[in-house]
Amino acid sequence: MKRVLTIGLATILLVLAAGAGGLYAYDATRSDVIAEGITAGGIDVGGLNERSARDVLDRSLSAKVTKEVVIEYRDRRWTLRANDVEARLNADRMVREALRRSRRGNFVGRAFRDLQGHKVRASIPPRVAFSREKLDAFIESVAKQVNVAPVSARIDPNGIALNVTPSKPGRAVQKRFLKFRILRELRNPDSLHVALLPTRQLRPKLSTARLAVKYPAYVTIDRANFKLR
Repeated sequence: MKRVLTIGLATILLVLAAGAGGLYAYDATRSDVIAEGITAGGIDVGGLNERSARDVLDRSLSAKVTKEVVIEYRDRRWTLRANDVEARLNADRMVREALRRSRRGNFVGRAFRDLQGHKVRASIPPRVAFSREKLDAFIESVAKQVNVAPVSARIDPNGIALNVTPSKPGRAVQKRFLKFRILRELRNPDSLHVALLPTRQLRPKLSTARLAVKYPAYVTIDRANFKLR
Protein backbone atom coordinates (compact mmCIF):
# COMPACT_ATOMS: atom_id res chain seq x y z
CA MET A 1 0.00 0.00 0.00
CA LYS A 2 2.82 2.35 0.90
CA ARG A 3 4.54 1.54 -2.38
CA VAL A 4 1.36 2.36 -4.32
CA LEU A 5 1.09 5.75 -2.59
CA THR A 6 4.71 6.51 -3.36
CA ILE A 7 4.24 5.66 -7.04
CA GLY A 8 1.05 7.74 -7.17
CA LEU A 9 2.73 10.72 -5.58
CA ALA A 10 5.68 10.44 -7.94
CA THR A 11 3.30 10.30 -10.91
CA ILE A 12 1.49 13.42 -9.74
CA LEU A 13 4.79 15.23 -9.31
CA LEU A 14 5.89 14.20 -12.78
CA VAL A 15 2.62 15.43 -14.28
CA LEU A 16 2.94 18.73 -12.45
CA ALA A 17 6.55 19.11 -13.54
CA ALA A 18 5.62 18.34 -17.13
CA GLY A 19 2.78 20.85 -16.95
CA ALA A 20 5.04 23.51 -15.46
CA GLY A 21 7.64 22.79 -18.10
CA GLY A 22 5.04 23.18 -20.81
CA LEU A 23 3.86 26.52 -19.38
CA TYR A 24 7.47 27.71 -19.10
CA ALA A 25 8.19 26.75 -22.70
CA TYR A 26 5.02 28.49 -23.90
CA ASP A 27 5.86 31.65 -21.96
CA ALA A 28 9.40 31.65 -23.35
CA THR A 29 8.07 31.71 -26.91
CA ARG A 30 6.19 34.92 -26.09
CA SER A 31 9.05 36.80 -24.46
CA ASP A 32 8.96 39.46 -27.19
CA VAL A 33 5.18 39.57 -27.61
CA ILE A 34 3.20 42.40 -26.04
CA ALA A 35 0.20 41.30 -23.98
CA GLU A 36 -3.30 41.85 -25.32
CA GLY A 37 -4.98 45.02 -24.08
CA ILE A 38 -1.87 47.23 -23.96
CA THR A 39 -1.85 50.49 -25.91
CA ALA A 40 1.05 52.83 -26.62
CA GLY A 41 0.35 56.43 -27.48
CA GLY A 42 -3.29 55.45 -27.96
CA ILE A 43 -2.35 52.75 -30.49
CA ASP A 44 -3.30 49.13 -29.81
CA VAL A 45 -0.08 47.09 -29.80
CA GLY A 46 -1.42 44.00 -28.01
CA GLY A 47 -0.36 40.71 -29.58
CA LEU A 48 2.47 42.29 -31.60
CA ASN A 49 6.09 41.36 -31.30
CA GLU A 50 8.77 43.96 -30.67
CA ARG A 51 9.57 44.68 -34.32
CA SER A 52 5.96 44.85 -35.48
CA ALA A 53 4.95 47.12 -32.60
CA ARG A 54 7.81 49.50 -33.38
CA ASP A 55 6.78 49.68 -37.04
CA VAL A 56 3.15 50.36 -36.16
CA LEU A 57 4.08 53.15 -33.76
CA ASP A 58 6.44 54.77 -36.25
CA ARG A 59 3.79 54.78 -38.98
CA SER A 60 1.02 56.00 -36.68
CA LEU A 61 2.73 58.57 -34.49
CA SER A 62 6.02 59.81 -35.95
CA ALA A 63 4.48 62.49 -38.17
CA LYS A 64 2.20 63.71 -35.37
CA VAL A 65 4.72 64.09 -32.57
CA THR A 66 7.33 65.74 -34.79
CA LYS A 67 5.10 68.65 -35.77
CA GLU A 68 6.46 72.12 -35.09
CA VAL A 69 5.53 73.85 -31.83
CA VAL A 70 4.55 77.52 -31.85
CA ILE A 71 5.45 79.60 -28.77
CA GLU A 72 3.09 82.55 -28.22
CA TYR A 73 3.53 85.67 -26.12
CA ARG A 74 1.16 88.58 -26.67
CA ASP A 75 1.56 89.44 -30.36
CA ARG A 76 4.88 87.61 -30.79
CA ARG A 77 5.51 84.12 -32.15
CA TRP A 78 8.43 81.71 -32.19
CA THR A 79 8.39 78.44 -34.12
CA LEU A 80 10.29 75.40 -32.88
CA ARG A 81 10.75 72.79 -35.58
CA ALA A 82 11.39 69.19 -34.62
CA ASN A 83 14.69 69.22 -36.49
CA ASP A 84 15.84 72.21 -34.43
CA VAL A 85 16.04 70.02 -31.33
CA GLU A 86 16.38 66.63 -33.05
CA ALA A 87 12.96 65.59 -31.76
CA ARG A 88 11.71 62.18 -32.87
CA LEU A 89 9.34 59.49 -31.67
CA ASN A 90 11.08 57.17 -29.22
CA ALA A 91 9.26 54.03 -30.33
CA ASP A 92 11.99 51.80 -28.89
CA ARG A 93 11.34 53.07 -25.38
CA MET A 94 7.58 52.73 -25.76
CA VAL A 95 7.93 49.13 -26.90
CA ARG A 96 10.31 48.31 -24.05
CA GLU A 97 7.84 49.72 -21.54
CA ALA A 98 5.00 47.72 -23.10
CA LEU A 99 7.06 44.52 -22.92
CA ARG A 100 8.02 45.16 -19.29
CA ARG A 101 4.35 45.61 -18.46
CA SER A 102 3.55 42.39 -20.32
CA ARG A 103 6.18 40.37 -18.48
CA ARG A 104 5.12 41.27 -14.96
CA GLY A 105 4.49 38.34 -12.64
CA ASN A 106 5.70 34.77 -13.09
CA PHE A 107 5.56 32.48 -16.10
CA VAL A 108 2.63 30.49 -14.73
CA GLY A 109 0.42 33.54 -14.32
CA ARG A 110 1.43 34.95 -17.71
CA ALA A 111 0.81 31.65 -19.50
CA PHE A 112 -2.65 31.16 -17.99
CA ARG A 113 -3.49 34.80 -18.73
CA ASP A 114 -2.65 34.40 -22.41
CA LEU A 115 -4.23 30.96 -22.79
CA GLN A 116 -7.47 32.16 -21.21
CA GLY A 117 -7.56 35.31 -23.34
CA HIS A 118 -7.32 37.77 -20.48
CA LYS A 119 -6.09 41.28 -21.24
CA VAL A 120 -3.67 43.63 -19.50
CA ARG A 121 -5.18 47.06 -19.03
CA ALA A 122 -2.22 49.37 -19.52
CA SER A 123 -1.54 52.51 -21.52
CA ILE A 124 1.99 53.58 -22.40
CA PRO A 125 2.30 57.35 -22.99
CA PRO A 126 4.03 58.72 -26.11
CA ARG A 127 7.78 59.11 -25.68
CA VAL A 128 9.87 61.65 -27.58
CA ALA A 129 13.66 61.73 -27.81
CA PHE A 130 15.31 65.14 -28.24
CA SER A 131 18.51 67.09 -27.75
CA ARG A 132 18.42 68.71 -24.31
CA GLU A 133 21.25 71.07 -25.23
CA LYS A 134 19.48 72.35 -28.35
CA LEU A 135 16.14 72.75 -26.58
CA ASP A 136 17.80 74.67 -23.75
CA ALA A 137 19.56 76.89 -26.32
CA PHE A 138 16.23 77.64 -28.04
CA ILE A 139 14.57 78.55 -24.74
CA GLU A 140 17.52 80.77 -23.82
CA SER A 141 17.27 82.63 -27.15
CA VAL A 142 13.57 83.30 -26.55
CA ALA A 143 14.25 84.47 -23.01
CA LYS A 144 16.85 86.98 -24.16
CA GLN A 145 14.27 88.57 -26.45
CA VAL A 146 11.59 88.80 -23.77
CA ASN A 147 13.45 89.40 -20.51
CA VAL A 148 13.46 92.97 -19.22
CA ALA A 149 15.54 94.07 -16.23
CA PRO A 150 13.67 96.01 -13.52
CA VAL A 151 14.44 99.71 -13.05
CA SER A 152 14.79 101.13 -9.54
CA ALA A 153 13.48 104.60 -8.72
CA ARG A 154 16.04 107.34 -8.19
CA ILE A 155 16.37 111.09 -7.61
CA ASP A 156 18.64 113.32 -9.70
CA PRO A 157 18.71 116.86 -8.19
CA ASN A 158 20.10 119.69 -10.33
CA GLY A 159 19.80 122.59 -7.88
CA ILE A 160 16.58 123.83 -9.41
CA ALA A 161 14.36 120.78 -9.41
CA LEU A 162 14.31 117.17 -8.38
CA ASN A 163 14.26 114.84 -11.36
CA VAL A 164 12.60 111.63 -10.23
CA THR A 165 12.99 108.50 -12.31
CA PRO A 166 10.05 106.22 -11.46
CA SER A 167 10.60 102.54 -10.90
CA LYS A 168 9.55 99.96 -13.48
CA PRO A 169 8.99 96.25 -12.96
CA GLY A 170 10.98 93.76 -14.99
CA ARG A 171 10.03 90.54 -16.72
CA ALA A 172 11.61 87.11 -16.91
CA VAL A 173 10.72 83.98 -18.86
CA GLN A 174 10.04 80.98 -16.65
CA LYS A 175 12.34 78.63 -18.49
CA ARG A 176 11.48 75.41 -16.66
CA PHE A 177 7.75 75.91 -17.23
CA LEU A 178 8.34 76.74 -20.89
CA LYS A 179 10.37 73.55 -21.33
CA PHE A 180 7.60 71.54 -19.71
CA ARG A 181 4.99 73.08 -22.00
CA ILE A 182 7.04 72.46 -25.14
CA LEU A 183 7.63 68.80 -24.25
CA ARG A 184 3.97 68.36 -23.37
CA GLU A 185 3.03 69.53 -26.87
CA LEU A 186 5.66 67.38 -28.55
CA ARG A 187 4.49 64.28 -26.69
CA ASN A 188 0.79 64.78 -27.40
CA PRO A 189 -0.03 63.72 -30.98
CA ASP A 190 -3.52 65.22 -30.73
CA SER A 191 -2.55 68.65 -29.37
CA LEU A 192 -2.55 71.94 -31.29
CA HIS A 193 1.21 72.18 -30.72
CA VAL A 194 0.90 75.70 -29.33
CA ALA A 195 2.57 76.70 -26.05
CA LEU A 196 1.98 79.97 -24.22
CA LEU A 197 5.15 81.63 -22.98
CA PRO A 198 5.18 81.73 -19.15
CA THR A 199 6.71 84.83 -17.54
CA ARG A 200 7.01 86.31 -14.08
CA GLN A 201 7.29 89.91 -12.95
CA LEU A 202 10.54 91.13 -11.39
CA ARG A 203 10.36 93.74 -8.66
CA PRO A 204 12.83 96.64 -8.67
CA LYS A 205 15.14 96.93 -5.68
CA LEU A 206 13.74 100.40 -4.90
CA SER A 207 10.19 101.30 -5.93
CA THR A 208 8.88 104.84 -6.38
CA ALA A 209 6.75 104.46 -3.25
CA ARG A 210 9.70 103.31 -1.17
CA LEU A 211 11.82 106.15 -2.55
CA ALA A 212 9.25 108.70 -1.31
CA VAL A 213 9.31 107.10 2.14
CA LYS A 214 13.09 106.99 2.18
CA TYR A 215 13.42 110.65 1.15
CA PRO A 216 10.30 112.49 2.43
CA ALA A 217 12.05 115.85 2.08
CA TYR A 218 14.98 117.21 0.12
CA VAL A 219 16.82 120.40 1.10
CA THR A 220 18.87 122.56 -1.24
CA ILE A 221 20.93 125.63 -0.30
CA ASP A 222 20.91 128.97 -2.13
CA ARG A 223 24.35 130.11 -1.06
CA ALA A 224 24.13 133.45 -2.85
CA ASN A 225 21.02 134.47 -0.93
CA PHE A 226 21.69 132.43 2.15
CA LYS A 227 18.39 130.54 1.79
CA LEU A 228 17.20 126.99 2.14
CA ARG A 229 14.92 125.71 -0.53
